[in-house]
Formats: sequence, structure tokens, C-alpha cells
Amino acid sequence: MIEIECVPDLRERMLAAVQLEGNVLDMSQFTGTVTAESVATRWYPCGTVCCLAGWAINCHPQGSAVLAQVVTTGPYPVESDGHRLHPEATAARKILKACGIPSPDFYDMDDVGDLEDGSANARAMNWLRTGEQA
Repeated sequence: MIEIECVPDLRERMLAAVQLEGNVLDMSQFTGTVTAESVATRWYPCGTVCCLAGWAINCHPQGSAVLAQVVTTGPYPVESDGHRLHPEATAARKILKACGIPSPDFYDMDDVGDLEDGSANARAMNWLRTGEQA
């Protein structure tokens, strides 16, 4: 089991990375370095709040190791609404918890749309900026 390092400014690092990528949550647009084998092909091109999991993994120094551990050990938790967490969401939750940061709802995609229109994407960007997903 990996002892995950606390990175108190992880959310701010995630925001900076998203801003560097043109304010897009869509991990298919990610141009940085992904260090875990085969992870680059796993990012979903949804551009929604679940991409926050990818940013948490990529912005944490141990992110790829945590993801690799989750992928190899499974199983993935089931949410109260019946969603089974993807490995990325499971790893991101572990990382955020270790950093003392409450996890966003990685499956808040009811009204996906433009980043600034009050949609799930706007709520995700608000979480990055403020820590709240309201």
C-alpha cells in the first residue's frame, strides 16, 4: 500500500494545469507528461467533471503510482446511487483524501455543456477555483 504524500495545494495545481491547457477539463486535450504505462489511452474525452480525476492524478507527484495500485488491486467502490467508480476516480479520491481535500462528485454530468453556462463543467471549474461544487 502506498503512503500518499499530502500536497495541500493540489487543487490549485490542478487549476493551474487546466488553465495552462486552455481552461479545458477534457483530458484528451492533455499535452503534459503521463508517466503510468497505458494511462494516456485511458483518459476519457468527455470534458466533464470526471476529468477532474485525471487532473488530480497528473498533478500529484505519486498520482501514476496510486492509479497503478488501484488498477492492479481493484475492486472499485460502488456509490450510493449505484455508480461503480472508475479506477481513475478511485485513485483521485484516495489522493484528494490524503491531501485533506474533499472530493468533488466525479459523476456530476446531468447538464454537461459550456464551461461558463452553469453546467456540470462550470461546477467542476468552480470546485477547482473555490473547493465547492455548488
